[in-house]
Amino acid sequence: MFSLQELTKKFINFHKLGCVCPVEGTAYDIALFQSVYDLPFDHWNSVVGEEKLLLSIPYLAAMEAMPVQDMTYHYALVYSQTLPVAVFYFQEFDYKLADMNANVEVDKLNGAKSMFDKLKGSIASGFKNINIRLLIGGNAYISGEYGFETIPTFPKDNFAAMLNNVVNKVISTKKSGKKIFGVLVKDFDQENQKVQEDIVSQGYFKFTVDPNMTIKIPKGLQSFDDYMELFSSKYRVRAKSYQKKFKGVVSEVFSLEQIVKHYDAIQKLYHNVEEKAGFNLLKVPEQYFIELKKNLDEAFQFRAYFYEGQMVGFAASFGWKNTLEANFVGLDYEYNQSLAIYQNMLYDFVNQAISSGYDILNLGRTALEIKSTVGAEPDLMGLFVKSANPIYNRIVAPIFGNLKQTEWIQRRPFREEKNEEVVGSEVKTSAQL
Repeated sequence: MFSLQELTKKFINFHKLGCVCPVEGTAYDIALFQSVYDLPFDHWNSVVGEEKLLLSIPYLAAMEAMPVQDMTYHYALVYSQTLPVAVFYFQEFDYKLADMNANVEVDKLNGAKSMFDKLKGSIASGFKNINIRLLIGGNAYISGEYGFETIPTFPKDNFAAMLNNVVNKVISTKKSGKKIFGVLVKDFDQENQKVQEDIVSQGYFKFTVDPNMTIKIPKGLQSFDDYMELFSSKYRVRAKSYQKKFKGVVSEVFSLEQIVKHYDAIQKLYHNVEEKAGFNLLKVPEQYFIELKKNLDEAFQFRAYFYEGQMVGFAASFGWKNTLEANFVGLDYEYNQSLAIYQNMLYDFVNQAISSGYDILNLGRTALEIKSTVGAEPDLMGLFVKSANPIYNRIVAPIFGNLKQTEWIQRRPFREEKNEEVVGSEVKTSAQL
């Protein structure tokens, strides 16, 4: 099981005092840091605790170690007098506007269309070579509330204003030397409705994309076979037929040495999936899986699938406390359908969650319908965006309110669930599972 204390022991705290900025009209101070190694680990850990592996020092150090072109990271600690009460994590990078254009219903922009065209440059070649600088409050590589944490006694009524103060301080540092065009803050669970309303009051536009698919693991199960017994006969028969197709596929949980040894094959399988994705906010950097395994040990699991001696797929995940978080997958599509590789990856994730004693399995934001066939339910999270440029901020709402959507069907495999219905829409976001 994940232990923050054990993982953090491998790092030396090179703590440097960050830029400390009093928050006017409050008793709070904001300290900004240039690198994860500048952070006072004990202060950061006292806020994050064991709750979020993806805000832990080892995870953040792994992200910082990856060679991502033009990526800048920002870390903020909020203090009440000398007590650390909140942390914030930001990723700053260049984003190609062409990727945005491909996912917006341009015809629905109405009065904002001319400004949208102006933003593109209104040139015949489109805007495939035009970049904007984005500041992401959170993590572009994974879905969920992994950009912030507060201590339990921090007043929720103060969160939105504090978030906006931290964003403004980060922008004012001009750490990357580039002008930030837009700010995206992600992701907020539905239970935080009041906080979301407060963020909107700070000048942000709220929008949603495809939901994070989540399974709450029933108590008392020992394996996926037990879980499958909860299915209706229709879905149980289907699951067994997929498992039958999977005969002959061998799976193996990789060590760091094995990940390094097979990295060329891993990259090829990942790119197969990435190329099929409709929209990638960020591409997975070189050494991604290596650095994560190096820093997180058993808290990061990498499972490879072989057929007749050839790697035909992989699935990566994070595990901590009560949560198993699925991450990226790779597939050889030549074998995927005949061997039902992806479907059985989902079964393996459920089995892993059950056997390891996790309560929650997060499966991410893609392939929504197939994930619902194993019992996943949609968790529609709130995202918030605004432009640092007041002029272009006027088209934020029309653009993000008209992202292209694809209808999908919520499948209900359990015996007590009768109806299947269209429950939402899907925006393909990445090669994330």
